[in-house]
Amino acid sequence: MNVFVQVHTHPWPEGTPIDVQGVGLQHMASGPSDGDTLGNFLVNQRLNTTVIDYTVTPEGVYRTFNGQSQYISPLEYLGR
Repeated sequence: MNVFVQVHTHPWPEGTPIDVQGVGLQHMASGPSDGDTLGNFLVNQRLNTTVIDYTVTPEGVYRTFNGQSQYISPLEYLGR
């Protein structure tokens, strides 16, 4: 079985207003977005593969697996 790891950042702090195309002004939450979580779930289910997604934010690092997100460490753990 293949396992894919994806890492991306959300560089904005929690509460930052972002203009989302087609949606309008949104205030960002910490961690992965709903789109990140849903995309992870769909890829795991539809492609019958394992994808683990790490999201690095100012609040810390989150892991998403099978559509479930979990806070795993503060940025200081990475030697920021």
